[in-house]
Amino acid sequence: MTPGPDGQRSLSRPVIGFVLGALLLGAAAWVVIRQGKDLQSAIESARHAPWWLVAAALVLPLLNWLLMSVSFWVLMRRHGPVGLGEMTSLIGAAWLLNYLPLRPGLIGRVGYHKTVHGIPVAKSVTATVAAIGCSGVAIVAMVGALVGSTMAGSGALSVGAAAAAPLALALIAGGALRRTHRFGWVPLIVAFRYLDLLVWAARYAVAFAIIGRPISAAAAAAIACVCQIAMLVPFFGNGLGLREWAVGVTASSLPRDVLTASGALATTVGLAADLVNRAAEICGAIPVGLICAARLSARAR
Repeated sequence: MTPGPDGQRSLSRPVIGFVLGALLLGAAAWVVIRQGKDLQSAIESARHAPWWLVAAALVLPLLNWLLMSVSFWVLMRRHGPVGLGEMTSLIGAAWLLNYLPLRPGLIGRVGYHKTVHGIPVAKSVTATVAAIGCSGVAIVAMVGALVGSTMAGSGALSVGAAAAAPLALALIAGGALRRTHRFGWVPLIVAFRYLDLLVWAARYAVAFAIIGRPISAAAAAAIACVCQIAMLVPFFGNGLGLREWAVGVTASSLPRDVLTASGALATTVGLAADLVNRAAEICGAIPVGLICAARLSARAR
């Protein structure tokens, strides 16, 4: 049986998104390479970057993976006997597989829960939608924290307090609702997503520092929010290509007093920073994805 027109369209859209993302990623690299001065400066800065910055660039994506794993474990254990280690392996394998067309990591995770735990597909899909909704709430909270820190001043104390306030409120609300309300898990998931967003902000602060153009905490948080929105766009696996351009445009659009004391940044600098971020992410996704896929395969056998 050959797929009908609707089936062909549903298959072609993710493939087109993958190709488009790869082209956007290639275009980002090409633009950075053409700007020889910015590229040379970034390379020289990266060569002399402190070891701890490079280590942070490689370790922080792993922290994102663990936070995502815990948040999905909290969501899915309500529907079946899903272990934390098992969920960590599922998210790790999906991290790598979702770079491919059709998001096989997401499809494989849903199928695994159906086959191994007997969790209906609808419940897995509902949990994924709930996770996306909680991410949206976390982004809104982060934007509110940015506005609050701007109004309070740009000092490190005000920025830290503004960043911690939504997280504290989410944890308090989660504790209060846990035993009294059927949706008591929502604040907890929002808290995990907010922590994930803070890690993304740290990743961008590190990436810009590595290429010699450090940015403020507020700028890193703003770029992290835009990055998360770009990664929610369908058909672009892990925001491939689209994320790089979103970061580049955002970096060049932020006001000078918010961005960094050294002045405004060009789009190419933002592109270069996210290419560094993407390279560090892939360095983690490949071994984590392969090891997690092997563990799941052994468990299935």
